[in-house]
Amino acid sequence: MFVCGGLEGADVWRDAIALCMSGEAQREAAKAAEEAAEALAAAAPPKQCSLVFVIDETGRRVLLGYKKRGFGEGKWNGFGGKLEGDESMVECASRELREESGYSVSNENMIPRGRLNFIMRSDGMVDKHTGAISSKIHVFVYSCHLSDTTGRATESEEMRPQWWSYDDVPLKEMWADDQYWLPHLLAGYDVVGEFTMADKSTLVDHKVEVLMAGGWAARAAAASSG
Repeated sequence: MFVCGGLEGADVWRDAIALCMSGEAQREAAKAAEEAAEALAAAAPPKQCSLVFVIDETGRRVLLGYKKRGFGEGKWNGFGGKLEGDESMVECASRELREESGYSVSNENMIPRGRLNFIMRSDGMVDKHTGAISSKIHVFVYSCHLSDTTGRATESEEMRPQWWSYDDVPLKEMWADDQYWLPHLLAGYDVVGEFTMADKSTLVDHKVEVLMAGGWAARAAAASSG
């Protein structure tokens, strides 16, 4: 006996085949729509973000923040976020550090340390103003010396700052990519990385280039002058 989608019997053979074909067509249409959405997301410009680490080299400590809400909720990370208005990336880094950690540092004392490019296959970054989801994210990494800052560690609505020794950095409670580049940054090197994430917790591909200190700034300057 032929059974498909709740229809049965020879008398409804033709209708059953039509129903099955209709279901298949719907699945194909859904797949095509998903592929079109992925293509559109891939064609969209990447979201530009900053990421800052305050480093106490004398005490071999780094300041991290526990994300209380939003993108990356429940993870430890540096401090940073999306560009706003017409600010430069270093201005974005300084503002985000001040808002999220309580520490302030001048733009001149922000040290460029590298760039991390991400492709998010799902769980992309949501724009709080438009609701648009970015599947491509470019993160510009900075560090600053504790001695160049003013203020003190202060919990905000979004982040809870805490000092960690280099030996105790909670990599297992951070983004999955961090283990491949953060130790190099804390050792004084610059980093350039490419990462593909299946979701917020699953890293499926990565490539990291480690540069000597100052290497990223020199590369960026050469690219802008060329």
